[in-house]
Amino acid sequence: MKTQEIGNTKKKNVQKWPKVAIIILNWNGWKDTIECLESVFRNAYLNYQVIVVDNGSTDGSIEKIKAWADGKQEVLTPESIHPLFHLSHPSIKKPFPYIYYTREEAEKGNNFRLEEKVRKKWQGQRKSDSKEIGPTSSYPLILIQTGENLGFAGGNNVGMRYVIAKKEIDYIWLLNNDTAILNDTSIKLIKAMDTNLQFGVATPRIYHYNDTNCIWNSGGRFTITGSR
Repeated sequence: MKTQEIGNTKKKNVQKWPKVAIIILNWNGWKDTIECLESVFRNAYLNYQVIVVDNGSTDGSIEKIKAWADGKQEVLTPESIHPLFHLSHPSIKKPFPYIYYTREEAEKGNNFRLEEKVRKKWQGQRKSDSKEIGPTSSYPLILIQTGENLGFAGGNNVGMRYVIAKKEIDYIWLLNNDTAILNDTSIKLIKAMDTNLQFGVATPRIYHYNDTNCIWNSGGRFTITGSR
């Protein structure tokens, strides 16, 4: 399905859209991660699954994130006067399902049957007339514990090995946990990839968190050095 058609496509056809895996790496930063998740689950692009990889945190991050998904942990950042407050508030409707894996379980292929069972049950539960803002993903949140700090590359590699094992993901988005996203960011990134098939990687424009008028990063290029 062409990305241009997504906005006009009925929700029942969402699974025909390219599926996106959003991998968020956490290390002793559960407050930032929960704020990030609140913004991500408002995504206007509906065929996505979120994977949080915890890099051996020592601050109880996984338990805090589980509690948040259960509706037992508030979003503590940012303050209400912060210009990005609206991206993560009011909180999305909870509880919603999550599945926990160790690094070994995730990398060897995990329990796809369990995931599908949880997904189908969750889809039925999401059909509600509630006025609360519900998470837009029809997939359970995936939590992976690496058991140790593997660094940025190592932690993300665990998440990507899990995604590759699923054999159903079209795009992978590596998202820093200290961010909050606009709800149309995924749509714009996928459109950029779909209309520029020569590209292997895309990045959105990134603004400073505490100065939303200041651009932190906007594009770039790869430079290859050395003789051939």
